[in-house]
Amino acid sequence: MFALQKFIRNRQQRNAAVIDPWRFQEENKNYRVFCGFLHVKPVVITFTVLKTFIIIWYVTSKIIQQTTSVMTLVTCFALFLIISSNAFLTIGVIIRKYTFVIPYLTICVMLILVLTLKLFIDVLTTANTKDTLEEAKLKKIFFQSLLIIVEIYSVYIVWKVFNYITDYYMEIEFCTTTKLAEARKLKDKEDEDARERRKERAELIKRQQMEPRRKPTFPQIAALMEEARTLPQKEERNLSENSSSSSDSKL
Repeated sequence: MFALQKFIRNRQQRNAAVIDPWRFQEENKNYRVFCGFLHVKPVVITFTVLKTFIIIWYVTSKIIQQTTSVMTLVTCFALFLIISSNAFLTIGVIIRKYTFVIPYLTICVMLILVLTLKLFIDVLTTANTKDTLEEAKLKKIFFQSLLIIVEIYSVYIVWKVFNYITDYYMEIEFCTTTKLAEARKLKDKEDEDARERRKERAELIKRQQMEPRRKPTFPQIAALMEEARTLPQKEERNLSENSSSSSDSKL
């Protein structure tokens, strides 16, 4: 009881976790079977392996009992198709290849139709011979009905795993496309900003070139003239100071 409560609590915490939009949600309830307790991927693999061994055992026992070579050949061919579809299904679930799941669905639907038709014929036959309520006939009808139900449920869980694989690839494609679109949008924005900066710089340079050069004012001209007049006097004073210092040094 405590383990069940802990399991339910962990499930609630996992369902309440923050969903990352860039990560595929493996634990989505759409990919779980048996009332949401098990993920569809290991269930399909286990079910397919067990079903393959059971079919091999059953068909082998029937082949041993066969007396005609034609029926043996047909049975071997049917066994080969079933084993191949089961192998493709297992490999497709492991490597997440949805095209490998389609052969199993096709064969399983055909098998359901054949079993349903056989059950209908058996019921009509027993009704005609009025031995429907015999124990052997009831067991046979019950076994065929149970087999049809199992096959229908197997189609249901395989369809779930097919949706799981296709959703996985759709999620990857969507995330990749969205990230590429965002990166392209960011690059376009950076290019637009660079163009705007170049345009502003060109306009500034053009404005500076078109502006007329300002003429110096009268006080500026007077200051320049005064500086030019005082410059020779400073040079003469420096020369006289140099000559006086050289005469002193000779004395």
